[in-house]
Amino acid sequence: MAPGAGQLHNLSTVVGDSQVGWISIEMLVEEITAAAEEWLQKFGETQTVLRNMEKFARLRPDGLPMHVQGPVIA
Repeated sequence: MAPGAGQLHNLSTVVGDSQVGWISIEMLVEEITAAAEEWLQKFGETQTVLRNMEKFARLRPDGLPMHVQGPVIA
């Protein structure tokens, strides 16, 4: 569901012959963000995380050539 379109989230219904899943983008992003922050707080200071953080998601103003053109966070 697009932002502002309602709050149906994490459920499915049958419409005709199809099963439809409903996910609120806003709620999904909030859940992912909360989980990521909790994980980072728990494991963020470990050597493995510190070593790999530089390769983690970051702003790539030129995109990812051959895959994505223009600014992207990846």
